[in-house]
Amino acid sequence: MTRLAQQQAAVSSDVIDEHTGVVTLDGEFDRLSAPEVERQLAGALVPEQDVLVDLRGVRFLDPAVLEVLLRGVARASGRGTRFDLIRPHALVWRVFVLTGMSARFSNYSSIQEALAAV
Repeated sequence: MTRLAQQQAAVSSDVIDEHTGVVTLDGEFDRLSAPEVERQLAGALVPEQDVLVDLRGVRFLDPAVLEVLLRGVARASGRGTRFDLIRPHALVWRVFVLTGMSARFSNYSSIQEALAAV
């Protein structure tokens, strides 16, 4: 797990099974966090592996991090793999809805729900 010093934010990644990795964001993510989020996502975006991004612990998400997520979904789409979000708290998710970004991602309320949708 990587702890970002500028704010209370942590990014971690794990493998659920041979076909699915999960990147978990926890805390407040500003523009200074974006490079670490991108690094963790790049490590998870391997050929033939789906990626779930668990945002349930996110309290704030800067537009720079939203751009990182958009690049991730574009890379996964180009490979023919999934890049799905586990929705954050309703107040954070509202940013996705108001900007129209919620339509750019498949999104679920839990990892179990996302895995069942395969």
